[in-house]
Amino acid sequence: MTQDDSRGEVTYAARRPVTSLYFHVPFCHGTCGYCDFFSVPCPDVELVSAWHEGVLSELGRIEGEASSHHVPLGPLETIYWGGGTPSYLDPDIISSILGRARSLFGFAPACDITLEANPESIVPASPAGSGNASGEAVLRWREAGVNRVSFGVQSATDALLRIAGRRHSAAQAVQAVCLAHEGGIRDISVDLMTGLPTQTMEDIEKALELVKQLPINHVSTYALSIAKGTPFYTRWRANPEQFPGDEAERQMNSRLTDGLRDLSFDHYEISNFARGGAVSEHNLVYWHADPYIAAGPAAASYTAGVRRCNPASIGSWLANVRDPAQGPFGEAI
Repeated sequence: MTQDDSRGEVTYAARRPVTSLYFHVPFCHGTCGYCDFFSVPCPDVELVSAWHEGVLSELGRIEGEASSHHVPLGPLETIYWGGGTPSYLDPDIISSILGRARSLFGFAPACDITLEANPESIVPASPAGSGNASGEAVLRWREAGVNRVSFGVQSATDALLRIAGRRHSAAQAVQAVCLAHEGGIRDISVDLMTGLPTQTMEDIEKALELVKQLPINHVSTYALSIAKGTPFYTRWRANPEQFPGDEAERQMNSRLTDGLRDLSFDHYEISNFARGGAVSEHNLVYWHADPYIAAGPAAASYTAGVRRCNPASIGSWLANVRDPAQGPFGEAI
């Protein structure tokens, strides 16, 4: 059997050193119309503090239990902060957690550390709607070790952003990306969506024009998925004609893909594009089915050949973290 063939073995992931870590940050300023991820809008300080302490504890549990089960861990090559809205956190919390992870697992010299962010996290809306930009958060992210920021831009059309329940404008998105670039963030990505209610091909062209003017080297594209329990599901049931059909969405996706290629972005993974070699190494961990550890409520991991998921509840997750009988290798997960 060749080395390449060994990737197909069931035992491959169980034998691989784990060098990737995911954090789920379940906090945000509000719930978007399409979102079905576990999140808590506008949490109080006590809840954020409890989550912070829980993540620090869980990292220690992961290290101890991995050692006792002979699972090789670190040094970490990729770290990804997802949510929710990780940029909702005070940068001191991000720094604290990364410091704990570094002390437990070690970081590879070129560790790729991604933070998902919304534009309004650094460009708050002013009464006039233009936004008052501040680069302080960006500098503190970089000081904490973040070297890749992924902005949830979603659309370049303000009307679509309002329909989706987003809390930024296209102009604010441009400001936020430019602040990240000026603040020295190495890699900057934006998310774009297709299939939004009332979206047209003209909106896709506007999105491509936006990408053309931004100092970015990565784009992620997503087709709208309408999940039960979301505001969009209620809207779709009442007015399905407002949503592009499958063929219309496919045309939007195809145009977006072709347009990004024309802008020198390499389509390296089904939903991801990069130029200048700025691929997201953490995305490739999922794409290659390599193992990864995870911390936080609703965070999923893949270690020792087994997939696990923490409960989508801060209370239940904290109970498991604090229970000596549970943890990343416990039956409750």
